[in-house]
Amino acid sequence: MFDKTLKRIKNNPHIVSYAISCTLIIAVVLNFYMLFFSQTIIFDPLFYFPIILIAYYYPQRGVVASVSIAVLYLAMVLVLLQDPAKIILTCIGHAGFFIIVGFVISYLITTFPHEFAIYNLLVETVERSRIKITVIPSLIVIFTSVIFLLNFMAIQASHTVIFDPLFYFPIILIAYFYPRRGVIASVIIAVLYIVMVNVIPNLPEEITITCIGHAGFFVIIGFVVSHLNICFSREGPIHERFANIVESSGYEAYLGVTPDGMVTDWNKGSELLYGYKALEIVNRSIFMLMSPDRPDDIKHLLKKIQEGTGLEEYETELMTKDRQRVQISLMVSLITNYRNDVIGALVLAHNITERKLREQALQKNEAKQRAMIANIADVIAIIDIKGKIRYISENIEKLFGWKPVELMGLSHTEIAHHEDVERITKVFHKLLEEENSSTTIEYRYQLKDGIFHTIQLTAKNLVHDPNINGVLVNFHDISERKLLEDTLIHVNQKLNVLSQLTRKDLTNQIFVLSSYLELAVQDAEGQDKVIERIQNGQQAARLINEIAEFTKDYQDMGAKPPKWQNVKIVSLLGLSHISIGKIQHSLETENLEIFADPLLENVYQRIFENSVAHGNRVTTIRVHYKISTGSVTIYFEDNGIGIPKVHKEQIFLRGATARSAMRSLIFAKEILDITGITIKETGEYGAGVRFEMTVPEGIWRFSRNGE
Repeated sequence: MFDKTLKRIKNNPHIVSYAISCTLIIAVVLNFYMLFFSQTIIFDPLFYFPIILIAYYYPQRGVVASVSIAVLYLAMVLVLLQDPAKIILTCIGHAGFFIIVGFVISYLITTFPHEFAIYNLLVETVERSRIKITVIPSLIVIFTSVIFLLNFMAIQASHTVIFDPLFYFPIILIAYFYPRRGVIASVIIAVLYIVMVNVIPNLPEEITITCIGHAGFFVIIGFVVSHLNICFSREGPIHERFANIVESSGYEAYLGVTPDGMVTDWNKGSELLYGYKALEIVNRSIFMLMSPDRPDDIKHLLKKIQEGTGLEEYETELMTKDRQRVQISLMVSLITNYRNDVIGALVLAHNITERKLREQALQKNEAKQRAMIANIADVIAIIDIKGKIRYISENIEKLFGWKPVELMGLSHTEIAHHEDVERITKVFHKLLEEENSSTTIEYRYQLKDGIFHTIQLTAKNLVHDPNINGVLVNFHDISERKLLEDTLIHVNQKLNVLSQLTRKDLTNQIFVLSSYLELAVQDAEGQDKVIERIQNGQQAARLINEIAEFTKDYQDMGAKPPKWQNVKIVSLLGLSHISIGKIQHSLETENLEIFADPLLENVYQRIFENSVAHGNRVTTIRVHYKISTGSVTIYFEDNGIGIPKVHKEQIFLRGATARSAMRSLIFAKEILDITGITIKETGEYGAGVRFEMTVPEGIWRFSRNGE
């Protein structure tokens, strides 16, 4: 029953106030009654109970409270007794003992704090422990002996009201420092006191009865103090262990807290984190740290402590002394007593402000990237080495109708056109053969509504990259572009057919005209002027035929899409169409490929023809390349006479007539310009020609393994 009462007192500090008030009221009422009838020796010890409770639970106020009660008692004596002068010394003695008891208990609590006093957990030094072990027993024995002697002398002189309260001091000391022996010690002292009274001869009966009453209060005081210490001091080792953890935890922020939110412990780490010194916050509410934006977090924390559940990790925001907000991760360990009742908690706090800021920045960056990906025209995906889709961007739904979750885990060829699957699979397997290799492919891709669109997909092998661990691809819909290309090709095909028919008819008529002119030459034999004019007509017919053949080549330019072509092979094909005689050639382009119109072969042919026809003394032709800042430059050099400076630009100009255009390299320049390749002549006159063909980044590469 008494244990349950103490537990309720511990869990609800207001009950302590109620207990103090009740015992004080009872003491005042009973003593008021006895003083009214001039009795001063029975109920005055009742004042020790509120004094002990106040000094025990509120040691900082123990002396003030005992002085106040002593003054109240003296006031009652002076007001109520008809002749207070007779016993005024006795009452002053009682009041003095009230003050001394309050002082002693308050001093014990503050100087020799048991570990159960949660509000003032400290680790005793070795020196303090030795005092407790050796000096206290000696003081108790000496003090008790002196008190017995004084009381024996007082009782012999028929005085029973002055020195008997002195017995409370050894009883309180024994009950406080040795709570398991407190009741026995108080009983022994009470029995010895009664024996001492009965040994003295000729004592009045009323004095004997009074002494027995005093002895009863000895036992009661010993029982109360002992039981308080027994119930609470069992928690001492637990609190001592946690207090040691707090004190020795260095820069880890530990704090102790009671179930109702009173801060009991505060180490150096907490001081650095929150800015408060221990003296500024110990014995004060943890709500001092509450953030105004999150007022319920501390209430939630205390609720978990009171429920006995604790928290493994709890993130919140607290305020420092200078009112700065800090993001905190809390870990709460419960402190329980021998009955497994929660009597407090040890709270470990980690400052996660920087981590939170990084997380917020990362989340903001991720949101930005998601927004960018969702609004770009390309879909981004990651395909593992088994060909399964492991990631695909959310804009797939906007562009192709599929939700990302519908495609995750599927084979990347599952929604490709069945006619394209084999080609896609070969390209994918070839891509996996070499790290960082990349490729581009076009194929038909099925939309969710079943329609197939043509996409252009670029893939790069990043299986070795731990962040990707697969093939990174991006693709976009090129159906409209393909439609336009197909339409343009179809129109060009029709124009080509028309041009071919026209050119064929023109060529046939030129043949007929040439035949008639040849007959006319025979008929005009002997007529030199007529023959000369006929021969001029034949020359014009031949020129018309050459122009027709030139337009045929020009007409084919752009008719077919560009493709990757090996520079060395194209150079050899260009040389194969002309006779270079004894001219030596050196083709030093290795496995270089460029993306150009299929008529690239004609470009090389015309450049080589230029050296053969106009180089005068050419004996060597050299083709080589140089890479710089992402682009590659292909050089065509010979050791002929070269081109005069005034004619360098003219060789690439569009002539006023078809014949002048035939003589320039405009045809070569136009073919190269289709894919952004430029050409210029930079050689020195007298040292040979030097054509520089600059191929921009993205349209040149090296073939793998010579393929």
